[in-house]
Amino acid sequence: AKEGYLEVTLFTVAGEKVRELVSEPDYYEGIKVDWFYDNQSGQKVSGGVYLALCRLIFVDGSPDMVERFKIAVLR
Repeated sequence: AKEGYLEVTLFTVAGEKVRELVSEPDYYEGIKVDWFYDNQSGQKVSGGVYLALCRLIFVDGSPDMVERFKIAVLR
């Protein structure tokens, strides 16, 4: 396992940035971020589809791992 941290940037489907989440450095298998369905201002987001850009950044300089996801928020 390698040590790294996770950066998750959330967007609306129109491309507007909603929130950026960053984990604490930890080992690859134990990294996580929590999102409480709020935006950068702390207000709850509306129900709908959001896009997530996830980057796993290794502290030893290894190439980042990048994944893109769609997230559905149901209210």
